[in-house]
Amino acid sequence: MPERWNVSNPDQLKRLNEHLAAKLDEGKSTLLEFVDNERNSDQNSLFHAILREVAKQKGDESVGDIKRYVKLTMGVPILRASDAKFRELYDDTIKGSLSYEQKLEAMDILPVTSRMGKKDFATLIDDVIQHYTQQGYHIKITNI
Repeated sequence: MPERWNVSNPDQLKRLNEHLAAKLDEGKSTLLEFVDNERNSDQNSLFHAILREVAKQKGDESVGDIKRYVKLTMGVPILRASDAKFRELYDDTIKGSLSYEQKLEAMDILPVTSRMGKKDFATLIDDVIQHYTQQGYHIKITNI
């Protein structure tokens, strides 16, 4: 199973170095891929605050349920439009092969939001707010 590390401060870098050293001590090699992550923690915090607010107002669905729905119905279309590799993988393995319920379950392990850059993630946040506002929910985030 691949590991992902988001290194954005000296403490995280130290933990990564310790982890890599332990892997080498075990005789395992590691492939590193450097990717510019345009997203920032403010976007992530806002997204999760919105999900919590929607779940709180809905009352009958957990934050995880809301996140799965959002990833599948809003995130997947955004990512399919902007990421050819994702589109190919999704279309070949998930799109026509799984039921809606299975697709929702797949959202727990399929990287959707984590593959998004700042622009796509901003679009997703806007879409989520618009979707739930149109359904009568009041998205008011006072504390992230």
